[in-house]
Amino acid sequence: MKLKPYALFSTLLFFIFSNLLAQMTEVEKIEEALYFIDENRFAEALPLLKEVHENGNINANINFNLGLCYFKNFHEGDKVLALPYLEKAVTDVSPNYTPFDPKEKKAPVEAWFYLGKAQHNDYQFDQAAESFNKFKTYINEKHFLWKEINKWLKMTNYAKVAIMNPVNIKSTNLGGRLNGFYPDFSPVIRIDESAVYFTSRRLREDSSNYEIYDPIDGMLYEDLYVSFHEGDSVWSEAYPLNINTDQHEATVNLSIDGQTLYIYKDIKGNGELFKSELLDDSAGYETWSEPEKLGSDINSKAYETHVTVTPDGKRLYFVSDREGGYGGKDIYYCNLLPTGEWALSQNLGPILNTEFNEDGVFMHPDGKTMYFSSDGHNSMGGYDIMYSVLTDSGWTKPQNIGYPINSVDDDVFFVTTPDGKRAYYSSFKEEGYGEKDIYLIELIDAEEIDLTLYRGEFTFVDRYVPPSGAQVTIINNYTGEQVGVYVPRQRDGQFSAILEPNNSYHFIYEADSYETYEEDIYVPAGASYQEIYKDIKLKPVRVGRGMDKITPAPLATADIKGGLIKDGLPMRGMKILLLNEQEDLLQETTSDHVGEFQFAKLDPSQTYLIRVITEDENPLMGYDVEVVNDQGEILVFEELDDTTYIFVPSTYPYEFYGISAKSIAGKVKKAGNPLEGLNVILENKDKDVIQQEVTDEYGEFNFQKLNLDEEYRIVFEGDFPDDPEIIITNDLGQEMQFIKEDEGIYKYVPPATEIPTQITGIAKKNGAPLAGLNVRLEDEGKTVLQEEETDEVGEFNFQRLNLDEEYRIVFEGDYPDDGEIVLLNEFGQELSFIKEAEGVYVYKPGPKIKLEDIAGAITANNEPVKNLKVLLYNRNDVLLNTASTDSVGNFNFMQLNLKEPYTIKFEGDYPEDVKLVVSNEDFDLLLFRKIDEGVYRYDPLFNVILVDKNESILREETTDKVDEFNYEKLNIDETYKIVFEGDFPDDEEIVIFNDQGQELVFKKIERNVYQYVPIEKETLFTLVDKNKDPVKVTGVRLEDENRTLLERINTTDLGKLTYRKLPLYNTYWLIFDQPTDYGEISLINGEEEELIFVQMTEYEYKYIPKNKYGVRSFTIDVRDNADFEETYPRPEELTNVIAYFQKYFIYNAKDINESNKEFVTFITDIVKMVEIRGYADIIITSSASKVPTKTWKTNSILTKRRAYDTKRLLETMFEKKGLSKDQYNFVDINTLITGPEYKYDFIENRTTYEKYQYVRIFVK
Repeated sequence: MKLKPYALFSTLLFFIFSNLLAQMTEVEKIEEALYFIDENRFAEALPLLKEVHENGNINANINFNLGLCYFKNFHEGDKVLALPYLEKAVTDVSPNYTPFDPKEKKAPVEAWFYLGKAQHNDYQFDQAAESFNKFKTYINEKHFLWKEINKWLKMTNYAKVAIMNPVNIKSTNLGGRLNGFYPDFSPVIRIDESAVYFTSRRLREDSSNYEIYDPIDGMLYEDLYVSFHEGDSVWSEAYPLNINTDQHEATVNLSIDGQTLYIYKDIKGNGELFKSELLDDSAGYETWSEPEKLGSDINSKAYETHVTVTPDGKRLYFVSDREGGYGGKDIYYCNLLPTGEWALSQNLGPILNTEFNEDGVFMHPDGKTMYFSSDGHNSMGGYDIMYSVLTDSGWTKPQNIGYPINSVDDDVFFVTTPDGKRAYYSSFKEEGYGEKDIYLIELIDAEEIDLTLYRGEFTFVDRYVPPSGAQVTIINNYTGEQVGVYVPRQRDGQFSAILEPNNSYHFIYEADSYETYEEDIYVPAGASYQEIYKDIKLKPVRVGRGMDKITPAPLATADIKGGLIKDGLPMRGMKILLLNEQEDLLQETTSDHVGEFQFAKLDPSQTYLIRVITEDENPLMGYDVEVVNDQGEILVFEELDDTTYIFVPSTYPYEFYGISAKSIAGKVKKAGNPLEGLNVILENKDKDVIQQEVTDEYGEFNFQKLNLDEEYRIVFEGDFPDDPEIIITNDLGQEMQFIKEDEGIYKYVPPATEIPTQITGIAKKNGAPLAGLNVRLEDEGKTVLQEEETDEVGEFNFQRLNLDEEYRIVFEGDYPDDGEIVLLNEFGQELSFIKEAEGVYVYKPGPKIKLEDIAGAITANNEPVKNLKVLLYNRNDVLLNTASTDSVGNFNFMQLNLKEPYTIKFEGDYPEDVKLVVSNEDFDLLLFRKIDEGVYRYDPLFNVILVDKNESILREETTDKVDEFNYEKLNIDETYKIVFEGDFPDDEEIVIFNDQGQELVFKKIERNVYQYVPIEKETLFTLVDKNKDPVKVTGVRLEDENRTLLERINTTDLGKLTYRKLPLYNTYWLIFDQPTDYGEISLINGEEEELIFVQMTEYEYKYIPKNKYGVRSFTIDVRDNADFEETYPRPEELTNVIAYFQKYFIYNAKDINESNKEFVTFITDIVKMVEIRGYADIIITSSASKVPTKTWKTNSILTKRRAYDTKRLLETMFEKKGLSKDQYNFVDINTLITGPEYKYDFIENRTTYEKYQYVRIFVK
């Protein structure tokens, strides 16, 4: 019997909720369910409402919400279950319905709308129309569903017609090696159908995503997978791509050459579009590059879901719900600029876009047929697949692709083959393998599309896989335009291209070190779809002493600055458009108070247009423009018409903007003798061969036309000695540093260069922005470098700065005496500008950071560990560099700031007893501590000073970590302080043991100062019972929490015991020599401090600190020691509170780290309390400030997420600690939006708002 995923999910939900439901009242269950519904978490609301319904709490509102949950549930088969509940709900509706009120009994009038949708989903179209029309009697044009109801009535009518006219198709499941138990969807294919990439929410084979669930629907996050076609309708086992993370990644589209995969990523709840390049597939396992966000304005603060690119790569279409469109989600497009970047986006227009939603855009390989999904055109229900054809007069009216490809539900993901006869899509079917499977459908009656699929296969006389540089260039012989450059797959040497009929094409096949092969192919007009297969065999070749082709060095970009003049006067505040030759909008700006404007990052060799727009959006006529580039060239402008000028950003682009090509010369010797005949290969950083040489009779070789700002590798082949002498110099004769990576392999890394920085300034007075001020940026010699004008919020920007140099900022105009200025770098860090005079501020750089190289050696049993991959990470666990150990186990990393922490990780197989030794360039050993298998941590050195009670320095220690140092001979009867210089711990106390094993607890008294105060030696205690009567003692032992004997007392005195003063925050045991039955006894000292001991056995009594239930302290977790006391709980809020934890968050954050030290202690305290008392009552209060949130749409959502995510975290932690759900109870959850009104001053007054970003947990 095949188990469906929804059955498993329902089972999981049952177990998850069963204990929880038993603890909740009916009202609480309804409240919780309504909260989940408000969060669109219908799968979590469903079991709560089912429990309420089964308990007999049945009314129209319960029926409505139950029906809504079934209909909105992620599993397609559940929708039909909504019908009976919605049918009952509509019998008792009320226009005065109170939403999200657990006491509401009636259903909203919207129940008729959802009943109609459920009937429509069940193909009851006439009944659906009746329900929709009934709903219309309750509402008018102002209702938010007015347009929706009319749309659904239209869908109902269209669906009745569509199912009477089905298209002829055959559907085939791609099989159980590709499809599985979990949802599989969104397929994209190579144009030769050799591979299908798809999205799956399955458990990975290595279980690395086990229990990483999306909180919205309780399912695993989306991952990217690929399966290869093995022939005869058989697909290989699918495997995950290397670019999956613990968040959502989904396949969106694949480039025509199969080298670029377009993907969707969920970034903090906001959909964004990325691309990844195929790096390698030589071993049959594909490796893709780190996804790169698509440029231009494709990604925005809105939601982008889908993207496709035309076969020629010159136009990109994508989907976004940004403002300014025709409806919800619209289709937009960008054209490719000559610079290789995308122009600014434009809406595709009202022919394809509607007032509702479009999505799932896919451009067919013919370059003119677009498939997309829409719920605004003629649709059977929800999204349907549509298509439109681009003609000389524009896009044709979209057509529905037909039933049964389209259904009454959402149909979004659909891609076709080049011939138009087959398509791949995902669908739910009862006979399938999982919740959604991927199918191949044959479009039996579809006409073949008139184009040619060219399939080539590179073979090589002397090797099985393509070498570096293997590519085919295709040029249209009629137009002279390049159709494309195609790279063969490494695993089989194949590539594919699309050719249009009635054209002649010139093919150039080439590879580094191989002869070039060229041919012409003619595709006749009127030919039906066809495939051309070609086997191209290339032979090795050597040209001169190097290679026959070297790619020319690229051009740097140009910045321009211009001025607008009309009738001899500057033109202020004019909108200026920068266009390419096709008049695509590239950039726009506004002229400042002197008529000047700027544009940045232009291709200095390309042609551009400038057009000026008036306030009424009309082109300006009759003006003059003067422009100079950042190299000082005065540019020549030609008037294209009365409104537009044409120009090139540089008269001599290769002279002023060319990146200089350099040459290097090498010499190889052994024992002073030159080594002739060695094969020397020059590789780039990706290990692609770019040039090749053979050492001459003098052992010399040369490589030319190099950019020495890039990385290179030199690889020696042949009889290469173990200890050669190698000297490599540049064209100035300067010796270059090539680091040995392995035997015969040397790597060149360019010297570190300064990264241009930008600064953002904010000018205000008394909190109000100062707009319209002219701001100059000057260098140390007061030369004006840049000018800006503050905008409406007082902001200005200066770019491309080197913060190792001195700058001045000068304000002109009506700048107030008491003006306030804040300056930040691009990372949001505040920069120190010193006020020199009114309106003049000076920046002086701090000391330069010393960068050093480190060298490491890895051995095992005194033998070197060779060819081990070594990875270097920074403090944020970001990968900085990689290296491999050479034949003696050595490796190197360059240009490190050794005042920062680093982590080294080993990758691959290595011996268990491996040893790592690392030193700096002065041969000082650096301590990399082992923190895990194959993981080593380096922390900078800090000083720790020990002083006595008279502030005299007793000792200094140097430590690589603030919690590891030694002071052995300390007297526990003396007072001490520990002072940290540099970094310091976050702990509230530090524990040190002296050489006698005695514990000294140092308490934090200042930010970097800890103090130890000795405990009084002896204190007289009185031992009394719970009636305060003395207890007669004959013999008693005092033990600590670990049952270590502290003291033993033998006395006949009534209740008189002498002990060392006992700190109240520790746990103690009293063990009597004879059986007792006091239940509870107390030790009371002379200061009337009482330690209450609870009887555990006949002989044993236990003291738990702070209170009866084991809580040591209340904890407030505040970042950076900020002063947030204003939002600490008031004393009355802590009445009867046993334990308390409060966490403050930065803007938009919501999660408590379960590894947080204070939080772990808090959880441990609660567990101890439950062990004694048996239960815990918990209250959660969350707060969000009034600073608008972009991540969570509203602050109400943010504060709810904080509260309920904290609740789930507590449940998880309790489960790990072995607590059952009947041992704790969430008695109240409060969500707040508090703090002052937002005044758009977050940067200046960050802590003012962040003190209201918190969650509190009370245990009573």
